[in-house]
Amino acid sequence: MAGTVAVVGVGAAYQLTGGFGIGDPKVNDCVQMKGDTDFDVVDCGSADAEYKIVGIDDEKMKYPDFQDAAAADEICTDFQTWEVALWIGDVLTEPGTIYCSEPA
Repeated sequence: MAGTVAVVGVGAAYQLTGGFGIGDPKVNDCVQMKGDTDFDVVDCGSADAEYKIVGIDDEKMKYPDFQDAAAADEICTDFQTWEVALWIGDVLTEPGTIYCSEPA
């Protein structure tokens, strides 16, 4: 199943977590898209919830590799219900985390 790809860059990750690695989305968290490269974790019962995280891909990868893997349907393969892949990381230098999500 082909999914959609959304990128959350370094600035968004810092805003989302208040600092890298602290408060990142977890499985069963819901998010609201704030822009092409920004989302917030929100209460799943709120009208703001757009996507629910159904899994976190085990592989971390740099953004260009993420784009290639997404185009080839090589991400989120362990999660049957995923529809949107969200990537958080430093777009320029570091491997990022891939969050697999479905509509909330």
